[in-house]
Amino acid sequence: MASTAPTINPITQLSTSISGTATHESNIKILNGSNKVVGEGVTDSYGNYSVPVTPLIGGELITVQSYMLDSNEIG
Repeated sequence: MASTAPTINPITQLSTSISGTATHESNIKILNGSNKVVGEGVTDSYGNYSVPVTPLIGGELITVQSYMLDSNEIG
């Protein structure tokens, strides 16, 4: 199976969830600029995800990591 690097749809500091695409049926971790996990979820069978997150800080770097069930990081 080919892996797909995660994408992030546009967000603002008022966003209560982060969505995008990644490899289908993979685990998703959303990290803030301090590498603290602010949300976790799973992509659907099409690779879409929407993960609720704790409040965001304007201008802060957000990173999405995607992992398969064997815990290998995709992106």
